[in-house]
Amino acid sequence: MSTARLMDRPEDLERLGLEAGVLRTWEGGRRDTDEPMHNEVWYFDATADDGTKIVVGFRSKLPSDMGREVSSPNLNINVIVPDGREFVDFIEVDPADAEMADDRCHVRYGRHCVTGNLREYHVAVAPVNGVGVDLRYEALVEPFRPGGTAHVALGADDEYYYTDFSIPRNRVTGTVIAGGRTWEITGSGYHDHQWMNIPPSWPGTTGCGGGSTVSVSPPSSTTSPHPSGSASPTSRSSVSWTPRGSSSSTTASRWNAPSRPTTTRGPARTTRNGATTSSATGT
Repeated sequence: MSTARLMDRPEDLERLGLEAGVLRTWEGGRRDTDEPMHNEVWYFDATADDGTKIVVGFRSKLPSDMGREVSSPNLNINVIVPDGREFVDFIEVDPADAEMADDRCHVRYGRHCVTGNLREYHVAVAPVNGVGVDLRYEALVEPFRPGGTAHVALGADDEYYYTDFSIPRNRVTGTVIAGGRTWEITGSGYHDHQWMNIPPSWPGTTGCGGGSTVSVSPPSSTTSPHPSGSASPTSRSSVSWTPRGSSSSTTASRWNAPSRPTTTRGPARTTRNGATTSSATGT
């Protein structure tokens, strides 16, 4: 993979079905497939006024399943409370109980869901193991695609790294459950939506201050997949924040997840305009 280019030409927009400078609601929906080396994530983080930090990621496939054509919907939640204690849960969901709409952001994994329209989002993780959230995100900036399409083509065979930093600055309100407590929060947060067909490895940083919002991401990974089919990140979520002050910044890895044995799985469902279809999966 020796070449890379930003897909910012008029023919790229036409090929991708995008409009320059205009984001449509469908762009928040399912954008990829369960083919080998494909994956997708709806990612949210938040820093509350009381010091609570939250990371939630909904993925269509486990990183360890990257090399397989399989649906393995999963999500992680990390909550760091003001005294520094961290509460983490990782949840796998039966594909038969998973829905990912492709005409809007509607991702339902069992009792857990993300819905939104590029302006407002609802993020709910049921506290099945004592850690959960019920949060509302309200956009404070316009949604955007970095570079015009948010698509980078890599290599002679056009292996794509897709990324859509949809809403980098949001007002966040809602409820957090962790450590045997339930409490209300207000604060600020970040959301992006990524999809790709190469091993994912994309920690990024977002900062707000002085009326500006800045998102920074390193060049996309070109590492080869692990022989097991997993990506290169480690097996535990890694989250860090800068101290609270005049600006806020969050750095998080959204792809780290524990490995698991291979299991037989049914089809995941994608909905569009009220119709439901099933995707082919492996075992």
